[in-house]
Amino acid sequence: MILKWLPIFKDVVLSLAAMTTMYVAIYGLNKWREEHQGKVRFDAAKELLSSICSVRNNFEIVRSGWLDASEFPSEYSSKHPSEKSTKDRADATWHVYKNRLEPLIEAMNSLDTTLIEGEVLWGSEVKEQGRKINASFNRLVRSIKELITEEYRGIDNPRDDVIIRYRQDVSASREAEDELSLQIRSSVKYFEELLEPYIRR
Repeated sequence: MILKWLPIFKDVVLSLAAMTTMYVAIYGLNKWREEHQGKVRFDAAKELLSSICSVRNNFEIVRSGWLDASEFPSEYSSKHPSEKSTKDRADATWHVYKNRLEPLIEAMNSLDTTLIEGEVLWGSEVKEQGRKINASFNRLVRSIKELITEEYRGIDNPRDDVIIRYRQDVSASREAEDELSLQIRSSVKYFEELLEPYIRR
């Protein structure tokens, strides 16, 4: 009697073993996929947040109100103040800001690259915030150029509303509450709040 049921019992055991193996394989595959996706998001979040911090730091350097003597061309610094023409001063100021902008431009290029993967992983809002940072960068560059153009023309009217806005854009402390500073901080805060949870995991 037992011998009669033995093949059936054997088939049941083999079927259960096959089902268990399949379940373990599927569970393992899903677990691996979750871990892989988690690592992809961690790496992407770390890279994107690093790019954002680099952009923020370089914005602060460009917008620092202190223009150190070492930043000016040596031939300009060696001249006596009475020998410096309006053009000399404007050329020297442009020299300072051109050098300050170079690392910011590199940081912006790096950010543009990381934003592509960020948009894939976290959606179109990432792209929109990237546009806002680009708009802040373009506004800063435009204000620098306009302010230096005014310098070339020898115009220095501290009460002119347009000049005041250019100066606020170009020169601001980390805690400044001007429009451009608030725009930059808002974009940085968005990325920090979005990405930090993925980095803490």
